[in-house]
Amino acid sequence: MTTKIFSNSTAGGYSFNGTAEKGAMQYVPSFGPDGLFVVLGGDDAWFPTENLILTGLDRISIFDPSTKQWFNQTTTGNIPMPRKEFCLAGIESNNGTYEIFMYAGWGGSLGVSAIPFDEIYILTLPAFNWIKVDYPPQHPRHALTCNAVGGSQILTIGGLDTNSKHTIDTLVYISPFDTSADPFAQGLAIFDMTTLKFANQYTAKASPYVQSDLVRNYYETRPATKFDSPGLAKLLDITHFSNTTTSSATKSSSPPSPTDSSNTSTPPGPTDSSNASTPPGPTDSSNASKGTPAGAIAGGIVGGVAVLALLGASIFFVRRKRRKSRESEPPSYEVSGESKRQQQQQGPQEMYQMPEEMGGIPVAELGAHSPVELMGDYDAVELNGSAR
Repeated sequence: MTTKIFSNSTAGGYSFNGTAEKGAMQYVPSFGPDGLFVVLGGDDAWFPTENLILTGLDRISIFDPSTKQWFNQTTTGNIPMPRKEFCLAGIESNNGTYEIFMYAGWGGSLGVSAIPFDEIYILTLPAFNWIKVDYPPQHPRHALTCNAVGGSQILTIGGLDTNSKHTIDTLVYISPFDTSADPFAQGLAIFDMTTLKFANQYTAKASPYVQSDLVRNYYETRPATKFDSPGLAKLLDITHFSNTTTSSATKSSSPPSPTDSSNTSTPPGPTDSSNASTPPGPTDSSNASKGTPAGAIAGGIVGGVAVLALLGASIFFVRRKRRKSRESEPPSYEVSGESKRQQQQQGPQEMYQMPEEMGGIPVAELGAHSPVELMGDYDAVELNGSAR
């Protein structure tokens, strides 16, 4: 499957004679190192045609491509009648299981005796248990194909009318539906693996497959699987599921409990138009990573802008207040060095102020001049008495 190269490999151990025909093989990628091949039904192709022996479905064969080794395993449950020329379609679930759907086929006889082969069975792994889908058989057919084509849908193509009135089975190939028209339009039919019902049309972009009620209910009460070989049990411990919340290439001896809400989702009923519900993600453990809501992002941006605006306003008002405070203070003048030396030599000067009024004569304020002493060069002369 990796190299996409065909090769012819011979491996013994399939059956007593090592031959088979008109059976079916299903590749199961979910178990084993390189997946497993499950071989079901058919005949042994060894004895003459009139004595062909159909291979029972109570014991099936599994081939491991990594070791080229065959294993046989006993099945349980509602085991189908042996048949040939049926079809298979397989799909992994969201609960750590892999379901193989088997449809139609025949036992080698045409006519009314072939009607019961119009049925569908489910072989679920790793339990190797058969579950029968309950619906009334009406249109048996064989030599058809089944294909899982998206979501939980199976597309059946073609087939021969097993209910033919021909007595020789080779004649049925000449007129596939000689008794009536093919009930499937253009030989095509759609079957839903979750609702377990045939649908009238194909649904594009259908929801992923989830276990049906029949499968899920079985795993709720199933006993432990008894493997015919320890080697096969080890292969089933190696799993590769992409439709579960667990990571791929993990090891698990049994699928998680269907009641575990972290690994399962309840499938819709038969009347659900969606046909399936979307399972959680890896994991959706995942699963699932989700983006930040747009509302939270917008709120964060608005909050950040508001904080920046408030901070800017605070800085503006603080600077404005400081500027006004400086303007209200009296101007200060710096005293030159010479003036400072004169003031230091003269010492502190006192300011004298006369009364505001003195006999109605305006009083002028004395200047800050230094006092001047009158000259003393004149002699005092005393007047005589007559002069008085």
